Amino acid sequence: MIQADKIKHFLVGGGIALIVGLIVGSNGYVFDEPVKGCFVGFFVGTYAGMLKEFIWDHLLGKGTPEFMDVIYTVVGSAVFSFILYLFIR
Repeated sequence: MIQADKIKHFLVGGGIALIVGLIVGSNGYVFDEPVKGCFVGFFVGTYAGMLKEFIWDHLLGKGTPEFMDVIYTVVGSAVFSFILYLFIR
């Protein structure tokens, strides 16, 4: 069974990707093609997870840095970005 922490990483990474993708990609605010917002959302969600693991867990010692946390965040960002892509293309 998947740990609750990994599910949170998946959902938060995906949520960040979805929100950023919607904001950046909708109505041509930043790009002329809404699909580009999906890529921006994916990268922001991914980097947010990586920075959280490095800064919060590793540098500040407030948690335990785990590579699989990053993987689940990346996968969540990818899945939610792809779902957004399917709706806006």
